[in-house]
Amino acid sequence: MKLDRNNINGDGRGKYGLIRNRRIKQLLETGNVHVAAAVQQALDILEQHDVINWGTGVDDEFFVMMLKDRFTSSGLQGYAINAFHVDPEYGADIFALAARSGPYHPAVKMPD
Repeated sequence: MKLDRNNINGDGRGKYGLIRNRRIKQLLETGNVHVAAAVQQALDILEQHDVINWGTGVDDEFFVMMLKDRFTSSGLQGYAINAFHVDPEYGADIFALAARSGPYHPAVKMPD
């Protein structure tokens, strides 16, 4: 198995995208009624079609790590070690992410 982000799927995108909830909040609070309405409408449509997973349910809980976050590398290394024992190809893909994350990332920063 390979990471979806490494599969050739025609659009260069992986299995998931990331919604910047802080940015949504900013847009909704701008006072621009048209922008706020468009953003809210887009969110409503995505929710109605089960496109957004807010990660709040027991079966849907998640923790996102940005590759540029300082602590990501060690977390990915642990994941990769465990994955490698079950599926070496998948584990190798995760090791490759770890090798360019955290302190090895050109835009490394403390997570916010």
